[in-house]
Amino acid sequence: MNGRIIFLLENLFDKRDFQRFGMESLSHRGFKVEAWNCAPFISPGLYKTRRPAKAFTFPGSRTFHKVEEALREFDELKSEDVVVSLASIQYRNRDLYRNLMKTRARIGVVRLGAIPSARSFRSYAQRFFRQPSRGVEFFLGRLPGAWSGIRPLDFILKGGSFPISNPLTAPETKIIDAHALDYDLVLANQSAAPFDSENFAVFVDEGGPLAPDYIEQNWGFPLKPDEYYSLMNRFFDSLEKRFDCEIQIALHPRTCYEDQQKYYEGRKVIQGKTALLIRDARFVVVHGSTAINFATVYRKPLIFASYDYQKKTYFGLLIDAWAATLNKSPVDLHADADVDWEKHLIVDEAAYSKYVETYIKNSGSPDKPCWDIFADYILRSGGRA
Repeated sequence: MNGRIIFLLENLFDKRDFQRFGMESLSHRGFKVEAWNCAPFISPGLYKTRRPAKAFTFPGSRTFHKVEEALREFDELKSEDVVVSLASIQYRNRDLYRNLMKTRARIGVVRLGAIPSARSFRSYAQRFFRQPSRGVEFFLGRLPGAWSGIRPLDFILKGGSFPISNPLTAPETKIIDAHALDYDLVLANQSAAPFDSENFAVFVDEGGPLAPDYIEQNWGFPLKPDEYYSLMNRFFDSLEKRFDCEIQIALHPRTCYEDQQKYYEGRKVIQGKTALLIRDARFVVVHGSTAINFATVYRKPLIFASYDYQKKTYFGLLIDAWAATLNKSPVDLHADADVDWEKHLIVDEAAYSKYVETYIKNSGSPDKPCWDIFADYILRSGGRA
């Protein structure tokens, strides 16, 4: 391939992203890969407050601090170049996309992390009244691209059979059937040795009050750290006693290990091994996390944990929607004594299979790493998407 594969970014970029979004594997296959980070002008607050002291870079990485710098590079794009946009298609990014779509490059997006919808009139109203400007932007961002003079996308790299809703799609947009990025770890772990631990369950940590998303988006968490972790540890104590097992913690990949370890009262805290922990666990405790993908693939019982302060928020609605999709209901952490635990440990095979088909991997997609599927598509089409 004579052109480049360019990833357009809007968030902080680290080594995990380099691997997760295929830049490393595509480079190993001989493609010239670049990452253009637009976070300084798309998300300036996030970039300023959360940027690490030593940012991860590789020979093809670039950071644009002004939109004009990005637009100058857009002017140099050629028909052999492929742009994979990881920047959201929102109204505030409309001008960026309009200029990008004027180029001769082939341009697409990834849809590899779909989850059940928790949208309702109440959730839309909450979003609007919490941040009116973002609410208006959300609705404007759903307007068809043609209304703003933006041509359709050339391709979408997609996992699962869920219907695509994108204002920049058209009949000629190529859908590349792949799978959710989490499934790459399932493939990679096929021959991995089991954990030394036996008879354990796992809690999928999302950071709680220390979650990066809550901090970066300034959402505010409904409980203080001491309140949240006290509630969770009491719940873990109860589960350990009831099921005669150990609860281990699968730490969120972007959470500071030192900060979190002290909160779990001596329990094992493991970072970077979530897929393996879920594979070998008796059951999985979760609020709402895409790590549910691993539990459904490995057919592990799921216990959805919720609490009073969360139920009327968007995240409470999301937990409800996630649980309902798998024919489950959340466990109220304040009502442990009234729970039918045997029911919560049932794996509904039909519901789990449908979840995998809809949100992770449809039955017709190749059983190989996601970015190998993408690379094969480029090569089949004569070196360009």
